[in-house]
Amino acid sequence: MSQPATFLSGYRLMWVLVMFDLPTDTKPQRKAAGDFRNFLRDEGFERSQFSVYARFVNGKEAFATRVKRISRHLPDTGDVLMRFAPKPLNSLRIRTCIIRALPEELL
Repeated sequence: MSQPATFLSGYRLMWVLVMFDLPTDTKPQRKAAGDFRNFLRDEGFERSQFSVYARFVNGKEAFATRVKRISRHLPDTGDVLMRFAPKPLNSLRIRTCIIRALPEELL
């Protein structure tokens, strides 16, 4: 017998983009920036540019989980910006937040 088809809603699926500008003047800062990049890769993010990483998530719960995990691994200095957009980008509901001051509405 064939299995019933599973459909994923295009309104639950979304891209999460993490963009950051971390200082690399001193050796400890370079290590912190490298550790943050490695953390993002370990979390399943793919590098699209040197300081821009993207990951596809399934819904608000997965997004909230990623935000919490990233906020626990932030370097002490620098700027980290998160953007997410639902899969149908024609809705143009792209939200942006600076992750150090995360608004509750995004979770």
